[in-house]
Amino acid sequence: MGGKGHYWRYRPHGIDPQGERQRTGNTPWRCVQCSPESAQRLPPGIRRPEGQPGILECNRQLFTSQREPDESLQMLPAPGLAGGLRTGRPGFPSSGRGVRRPERWGVTGGALRTAAESLAISERIKTFPDWQQEQVQPQHLWPQSQAQFLSFGQSLPRENRYGQFYAQGRRVRVDQVDPTLNKPETWRFCPACSFACKSTDDAFHRRECPRCGNSSYADWGQVKDMVKLTQVQATTEDARSRFGDDRDERNPLFFHRELLILPDHQRREITLAMDGEDFPFGAEYLSGVTFREINFGENIGLGGSHAIAGKTLKVKGFVLCRSCGKVQRGSPNHTWGCRYRDQPDDARLRHLLFMYREFSSEAVRFLLPSANFWDESGLPSFVGALHLGLRQRFSGKVDHLRSALGEEPQGSQQRKTFLYLFDSVPGGTGYLRQLVDRGGADLKAVFEQSLDALQTCSCSDGCYRCIFMYRQRFDRERTSKQRAIEQLQAILEHWDKLATPEHGLSAITINTRAESELELLFIEKLRQGKGAPRGVTVSFKSDVIQGRKGYLLSLTRDNRDNKAAVRWKLQQQVLLGESEGVSCESRADFLLTPTAGGKPIAIYTDGWEFHRSRLATDARQRMALQRSGRFLFWSLNWDDVVETLPSPQAPLDPNGLKLGMNPRFNSNPEIFLSPWWPEELRTRALVMPGEAQTMGSLELLMAYLAEPSEALWQGMAQQLALAQVSQQPLDHPEIREAISSGHLQNHVEEWRDNDTGGRALGQHLTIGYGLSVLALVDLDLHQQKHPCATFRVSHFQINEDISPEQRQAAWREWLRLGNLFQFLPHGLITTPGWTGAEQPVAVDPPTVWIENGAATAPSALSDHPAQQQRQATWRAIVELALKECHPLLSALKQPLLETGLPLPEDGYELIGSRGDVVAQAELAWASHRLAVVVDQADLDAFTQRQWVCWGLSDPPDVIAGAILHHLQNADQASP
Repeated sequence: MGGKGHYWRYRPHGIDPQGERQRTGNTPWRCVQCSPESAQRLPPGIRRPEGQPGILECNRQLFTSQREPDESLQMLPAPGLAGGLRTGRPGFPSSGRGVRRPERWGVTGGALRTAAESLAISERIKTFPDWQQEQVQPQHLWPQSQAQFLSFGQSLPRENRYGQFYAQGRRVRVDQVDPTLNKPETWRFCPACSFACKSTDDAFHRRECPRCGNSSYADWGQVKDMVKLTQVQATTEDARSRFGDDRDERNPLFFHRELLILPDHQRREITLAMDGEDFPFGAEYLSGVTFREINFGENIGLGGSHAIAGKTLKVKGFVLCRSCGKVQRGSPNHTWGCRYRDQPDDARLRHLLFMYREFSSEAVRFLLPSANFWDESGLPSFVGALHLGLRQRFSGKVDHLRSALGEEPQGSQQRKTFLYLFDSVPGGTGYLRQLVDRGGADLKAVFEQSLDALQTCSCSDGCYRCIFMYRQRFDRERTSKQRAIEQLQAILEHWDKLATPEHGLSAITINTRAESELELLFIEKLRQGKGAPRGVTVSFKSDVIQGRKGYLLSLTRDNRDNKAAVRWKLQQQVLLGESEGVSCESRADFLLTPTAGGKPIAIYTDGWEFHRSRLATDARQRMALQRSGRFLFWSLNWDDVVETLPSPQAPLDPNGLKLGMNPRFNSNPEIFLSPWWPEELRTRALVMPGEAQTMGSLELLMAYLAEPSEALWQGMAQQLALAQVSQQPLDHPEIREAISSGHLQNHVEEWRDNDTGGRALGQHLTIGYGLSVLALVDLDLHQQKHPCATFRVSHFQINEDISPEQRQAAWREWLRLGNLFQFLPHGLITTPGWTGAEQPVAVDPPTVWIENGAATAPSALSDHPAQQQRQATWRAIVELALKECHPLLSALKQPLLETGLPLPEDGYELIGSRGDVVAQAELAWASHRLAVVVDQADLDAFTQRQWVCWGLSDPPDVIAGAILHHLQNADQASP
């Protein structure tokens, strides 16, 4: 094989040339682009004897060892010689002429010397555009190895590319980039989109990104050095290259790689889209798309941060010698002929170098409609179904059609993501345009044939005859045939709405991908325990809740004598309406329900692009949950979930709890708090008001989940409100104006009717960016620790005169204040369209009584929503319990609900010292160490840990009486 533009095709030993010609349609023995003037372009170590343009020969000047010839290294015979190949070692070509063993084994992208080299050279084939177009590849494989050549549309395994290769007892590492063939280039990257350009392009000197308009594009930190890969080399000492199976540690090298997709919108030819927010599906054909894959160096989590294409990458890049191109990994590494080999301290190195390759082709990109297509199971299922349909439609192998995700900014932190179906053959083959021609008739046929293949397959949820046929081995566990069937049916049901709009898909602002991605990220952050207070251990695992996939979240305080965890069941996409006692229906993204009883929390992960136009609706839905007395709510946005947590170096801005605070609170928040929190509550607090003042919504949520005491959180809200009032009376003109402009007169009067006529003070604060706060307190009620001691309103109105980033920051703070002050019976959130005029005035009697530290209302309020919530919790316990437990639950129902004794936790898991589940109880009172179990092994495990346990063999009345006796007489603290 020669250098760039000069290579040969070889016929495998034992295959008849005529048969090969008939099978492949190519002459098996030929020299491609072979000409005398190309001789100087051959890589080092290869020369072509005059008059024999088809012969490859090793340059013996490189071989300095004086050892005897080795039959395993031979000159390849000239193409076209009669008689086929002669072999020395079985399967190896031999011409009868030996060459000396080289001191160093190498790969130059020219001669193939070992199976490891054949793997390395296949990478070079991928990086040569002219080789890809010619579809030429070496066809001779060295025997007795598992090395194989990959076609131009394939790639090496991710851990091996530019890494290490093993074959025939040798280890070879690609460690050199020829500086004469791979010239460094200076590039400027956009931090928001995939646009990048060289220093020779006019766009390099623009002040903002020509694609998305991002102003940070002009920052000098966006300028990087890159090398377009033309040829890589591997050279390893003979002795060091050898290894045995007894000491073979095949530690793969992993590299941080990103595929940047840059569509040419000027070459958009056909767009098909469905209008409407309910199902925004679309497909768009682009005849020109650039695919640029960048290797940022070894994936070791070290290096500086680089903002590229909407991602913050922590990468190190490559360090290369400027003379020989050797990659530096720790100790100096130079070639024998490098000028710095004997003086490594003087070597001139090129730091932070990235490597890339690119090609242009045609593509169809899809705009997918809902989270059903984008979640962890939806995306691989749709991709598998799409490729199955392509194979069915085109009746053959369509492996050159690949899929990838590409992103675009859309005016906020959220990004619009497309699924690209592209042709890996540079320039394209015409398949993709055919899909969207004639109104997408072929594309519809692809979906129909895929659906038919999936429905007629006899497997339960996917196999290699249907959806697993496409090569997506890393996503196989998440790929579902049933999910793919649902997706295809939904698309085909809406197909008649498909139209050809004048604008492209980039002009459509969507929320489906951003919202669903935020939900997925929220689950991942819970799994990681992001934002959990110090000393709290988080456990997160999958579960089945009411027949649907859910999760079980456990939080354990490490500094407690009682290590019992607080457990929450997490459900997704839960509808809350009138049947749940909520006046305004909404669909919570998540519902967190405490297994031990208490108010569930409706979680909303909101994206700015979608919610900016429905602030009033969001506020109405959140307040309906609060007024129901049955639920809490928690609103999170993109910054809360994805970005780093607030810190002194990156504080919340704006912060609605910083302006106008009492100096005594600023100097010592805990002392200022002491009148409100009884000692028994203060010792349980995970977060003090001074900390909550600067914490983000996710941190506040995790703190509440670890210690779900409404008394604690109402005390915190009351004290923060008290710390933010001045000496202004309620009739102060500034306060009167705030009450009047917000239509809050009736609300204030209703609040004052509940007090004893004590002295009331207040303050109206303009936080900034469209956010304001009105805080009113009754000092006498504060001294009594009464729930109605505070009236507080957080108001947000979009200010179009400030930057989008400032508007979103104010909205985020408005959501945070709503989360924190929902524990006040007279806490309101308002916005244009949902002011005091639109909100109901009446407030039910408060259910949290701070003076006695109880978390629920007195039992006299039997018809209060809190009691209704206990009944709802009991119904949930009965629904989830085994049928064998129903007689026992019937015996416990009336005593537990009427006396206010704690309700049991269903499905309780006993955690061992190593964090594993050692036993499970059907019903448990963890704080009292009481459990009802089914299996004898579980009973023994609980008993060994000093729990009082019952099986189901005894009469239900006897078990119920014993449990009630323990609950009534046992100390409330766990033993």
